[in-house]
Amino acid sequence: MLSEYSSNVILAKVRAMYGKRISEQDYKSLISCSTVADVAMYLKNHTSYAKELFDLNEREVHRGSLENLVKKKLFHDLESLCRYEISTRNSFAEYTIVRTEIEQIIHSLMYLVSGRPAEYIYSLPMFFNKRTKINLMDLASIKDYDDFLKTLEGSDYEKILKEYKPKKDEQLDISAIEKALYNYLYGKFFEALKKDVSREVRNKLSEIMISYIDYTNFVRIVRLKRNDSKDESAILDYGTLKSLSIKQMLNAKSEEEVFNIMKSTNRGKKLAKMQFNYIDELPARVMYDNCRKSIRFSINPSVVMLSYLFLLQIEISNLVTIIEGVHYKVQKNEIEKLLITKNQSKEGVI
Repeated sequence: MLSEYSSNVILAKVRAMYGKRISEQDYKSLISCSTVADVAMYLKNHTSYAKELFDLNEREVHRGSLENLVKKKLFHDLESLCRYEISTRNSFAEYTIVRTEIEQIIHSLMYLVSGRPAEYIYSLPMFFNKRTKINLMDLASIKDYDDFLKTLEGSDYEKILKEYKPKKDEQLDISAIEKALYNYLYGKFFEALKKDVSREVRNKLSEIMISYIDYTNFVRIVRLKRNDSKDESAILDYGTLKSLSIKQMLNAKSEEEVFNIMKSTNRGKKLAKMQFNYIDELPARVMYDNCRKSIRFSINPSVVMLSYLFLLQIEISNLVTIIEGVHYKVQKNEIEKLLITKNQSKEGVI
């Protein structure tokens, strides 16, 4: 049990880090950059990403390398915070590592499906190699699914993914693989909460994650509807959406009916109040709003810490979107629509 003094120290630390987040003005300035080098220079000279970009030569920066350097901040901040919060540090660290491993596994498989597996090396986050037992360099040299499984040999991932090996002339089912991997991630997250935290903290952290999963499932249902599919197997195993509601949405005659059914659920009541530009942003939008509230109002270090880490993941995703947008010369207003920021929220807490 942490003393009141220790708790206050952790809360102050996290909120101080949150205070250095990318501001609305920063986003405007970054979107206005003409080149990826300009984005790198701004991040290096005007934001808390200076440490990650310290050795970067802005004149020779590559889009992929800049994105990977930005992603390092999540691990730097995680390592810094886990020195303070002893009770949940293993849970937070493991969740972040497993999540990143899953992202890299899916990323490499996407290159394999496209027939360009070797190109994974250009986006490979070398900083992550020392934090994972997966040899990321091996993922860059795979030629088929057998090679892929050998790379994961001895890991939980091999056990999960060997059953998805395609038979002759079959296509690799990326959607099924993604579902299996994220079910594994969320399973580990909830199992860790049972062991490491009090019931009060467990309930709060579970609510943040489950609301994210519920809206992820909702988005999956909308995608299925757009593809004229009723394949319930695409839905994640976790969440509070009842099987009846899921079936009703899958059998709905229109996308509007899907939304109306979701709004009638306990989880979906918030949907009518939410602002969003694209359906895919809903899970992150819900996570963003919930975590901002927790950082302001919670007095529990674990809740505030994890909320900060979730918000940092969203911020990093925003920055990657900006880097990609600037690189491909996307219109500024279109880049802005893709970002999860305070200005998009009707529930402006902070």
